[in-house]
Amino acid sequence: MNSAETRTIPQLGKNGLNLQAVFNLEELPQEIIHSITQQTFNISKYKQLILLGHGGTAFWAALKESTIQSNNPVDDFSKQIVKKYFDSEHQGHAYHIVYPDPQTVNLQALGKLAGWHHSSPFLLGINVQWGSWFAYRAVILADTQLHSSTTQQSISPCHACKTKACISACPAQAISTITANTSFDIERCINYRIEKDSRCNRQCLSRNSCPVQQNRRYSEEQMDYHYNRSLQTIKKGLNQ
Repeated sequence: MNSAETRTIPQLGKNGLNLQAVFNLEELPQEIIHSITQQTFNISKYKQLILLGHGGTAFWAALKESTIQSNNPVDDFSKQIVKKYFDSEHQGHAYHIVYPDPQTVNLQALGKLAGWHHSSPFLLGINVQWGSWFAYRAVILADTQLHSSTTQQSISPCHACKTKACISACPAQAISTITANTSFDIERCINYRIEKDSRCNRQCLSRNSCPVQQNRRYSEEQMDYHYNRSLQTIKKGLNQ
């Protein structure tokens, strides 16, 4: 279905999970099924995979209004929303949260199937509706019979971008242009982010410079939370 036909689940949407896609397991590419079946549970009792995400600031606003107390509030709030939804709307139906629990799933591949994800020069996903201001929050296997989704047809907004402001805005010079294509040097990015006076330790200047859907941009508080956590993860990995 296209974006105009997408059916949403209000209970999830009102808590900020306003990006929703439902796939029948039998119709998913084998590589996605294979990655899920590598886990320690049996998926034979499930019929569908539900992909949930958030676009813009609605999820952060719902999180702030919640009373959740957690060391990882974003993931735990996402799981809390999912549990409340199944407890109220699908009692007796089996479900399993694949992500954000620590299990392997290719979020970008699912995002492409949903029509949410196009690659950007600064490595994050991007689309016409939300720019780069969206994220994946949950993947659930369930024995539900929800209306299934098909790929939302869209093109990358990067194709029509003439200024490519994200390239010149990167202080680490991690993005380079090769003919009509761009490449991203993750090592340059990381090395710059961990510098003491880095301007990208709690934000991405390339992402901020992208003109697509600037009105959807996260608040400074939300960006600070996510980039601080990612920076701590990077530093922890480098110290191991």
